[in-house]
Amino acid sequence: MDKKLSMNRRNLLRYGAALAGASALPRSRLAFAQAKGIKVATWGGSWRDSLDKTIGSKLRPMATVDYVVDTPQGNLAKLVAARGQSVPFDTMESGLELVQLMAADRYIEDLDYDHLPNAKTLPKYAIAKNYAMTVGSVDGVVYNTAKYKELGLAPPAKYSDLADPKLSGRVAFPDINHTQHWNAVAGLAYEAGANESNLEASIPLINKIKPAYFYSTSTDLS
Repeated sequence: MDKKLSMNRRNLLRYGAALAGASALPRSRLAFAQAKGIKVATWGGSWRDSLDKTIGSKLRPMATVDYVVDTPQGNLAKLVAARGQSVPFDTMESGLELVQLMAADRYIEDLDYDHLPNAKTLPKYAIAKNYAMTVGSVDGVVYNTAKYKELGLAPPAKYSDLADPKLSGRVAFPDINHTQHWNAVAGLAYEAGANESNLEASIPLINKIKPAYFYSTSTDLS
């Protein structure tokens, strides 16, 4: 292997870890070892497009960049099925709860923070030996303003507002495979006077909301 290709591979690892926050399986078995490229497991739609514009485009002078688009659970299933064979991707984006399980089962390797200088700006709770939390989100309720006016409803201020009888059969709720599921469940648990240690307290409120549909990806709603 010539020196230039060796350097390119190290750069790919560096940027790949920044892309996904976790690197899947040991370097000796990375998918890009089979070719000069990197495969990134991520969500689809505008998320994938933004990722490619912001980071993927910077990698293309060195290598090809391909995306494996699925839910984190779907991509983990691909990784499990490929165990002992060629891995289906090199890096993966996911919610923290799934990454921690993957780390415990050694599906992801430790990160080399010498290659991740921007991680130094992250708070300590956002950094672990084999993953980094790179994205924060503000949770809320997405609603159709015209329909709310039509029904004579005030804009929702909290999750439990979705239990209004006028919204019966009109609400979609993230299912257990969606990263935002736990945010909504925890929020409802707090509204019920509990906390994240007693998520069962959210169940009566979810039943009161009577979701018409449980979605696994945001694109299901488009």
